[in-house]
Amino acid sequence: MRHTPAMQIGNRSELAVIGLEGRVEERDDHVVATWGALPDFAGGNKLVFAAPPGPGDLERWEALFADALPAAPHRSFAWEGAEGETAPFVAAGYELSRCAVLVTSSPPTDPPRASGRVEVRALDGPAEWRAVIDGARSDFGARRTRRFRALVEAGHGLWFGAFLDGRYVAGLGIFGAGGLARYQEVVTLPDFRGRGIGGRLVAEAGRQAMERLAARRLVIVAEQGSSAERIYRAAGFEPVGQMYEVVRMPGGPGG
Repeated sequence: MRHTPAMQIGNRSELAVIGLEGRVEERDDHVVATWGALPDFAGGNKLVFAAPPGPGDLERWEALFADALPAAPHRSFAWEGAEGETAPFVAAGYELSRCAVLVTSSPPTDPPRASGRVEVRALDGPAEWRAVIDGARSDFGARRTRRFRALVEAGHGLWFGAFLDGRYVAGLGIFGAGGLARYQEVVTLPDFRGRGIGGRLVAEAGRQAMERLAARRLVIVAEQGSSAERIYRAAGFEPVGQMYEVVRMPGGPGG
């Protein structure tokens, strides 16, 4: 697709992943993302704007969403740069998330606390995929993992696991397009957090992805100020901007 010129790398890489199976359509000042296989996935069915919201944009953006995605049960908007006028959205029942966008053009390095005990490799066979799906935190998470598996099997990316004594304990996906590779669903099982496994996984998977996906830049997103952001920085990722999203799910305030 042809992106709006002002679209920045966080949303550009995310839209590239959605577009592998869904639809990404450019409009005047925004992009409509639709992931038909996951119609209730707010992160895959949304409007992405080239500029932050200003006065009056709550009503305007909601009208644009209703026109573009009339069957969606939620409302979801994303942008990068400044936060903009988010107070009206929060007052209307939207949940606001703020994330750091981090990028590296060099192979990631193992963070100082990275665990050397784990084996990191691409998944091999249905049994290992079953471990990933079983580790999903909800039925929806399992459905989303199955869609990521379909993208991997279609040759659009890779899914890496961290194995400790043969057991799958952490995983992530990386999907590439146009020289960018975007991390997805970086998850360490609860009983294995705090051991440096996530840092080892992110670094090794990134190194392999740069070679196998011919990626020139790796893009990863983390909640601002989180332990995940600190891990990614320790692996060599540098912050390049902020990514914002406001989401209102059905049944919530104002929904």
